[in-house]
Amino acid sequence: KPFGFYEIRAQIPCVAGVWPAIWMMGKTGDWPARGELDIMEWFGRYFAADPNQVQSGVHTSAGFGANSTYAKLRVADFCAGFHRFHLHWQTNKITFGVDGQVILTYNKPANATAANWPFDQPAHLLLNVAVGGNLGGDVNSSDIPKMKMLVDYVRVYQ
Repeated sequence: KPFGFYEIRAQIPCVAGVWPAIWMMGKTGDWPARGELDIMEWFGRYFAADPNQVQSGVHTSAGFGANSTYAKLRVADFCAGFHRFHLHWQTNKITFGVDGQVILTYNKPANATAANWPFDQPAHLLLNVAVGGNLGGDVNSSDIPKMKMLVDYVRVYQ
């Protein structure tokens, strides 16, 4: 079963030029039909303007890219240390959060189809730091040693 509670305690690299993410993607099919659950994304492109903003999101065939479902939350001193990122995946809703605060709740639509709820299948859990690109932004090569995500633990309860 894919359902459960996922908790990842990590310190993300708060550096212009990076795009760290903790996310899940369905094991089968093509994107976005397989579904994507962004537990945490942080965009280095916006580091100077708002370093304490974190985002969670859902991508499906019915809504992806600029049309995805997402929400942002400001977390005081986000760049100062470790945080607990969590996803509670239930049969009828998926809740994303950080440090006990809810960022986003995605409810299973009443007219659920594979296009708007591909979340009844197992998924891969991914933790990565992308460098550069549209959401990472410009890279300063002297910052490369700082571009790492520190992970204390990953816990999954089913």
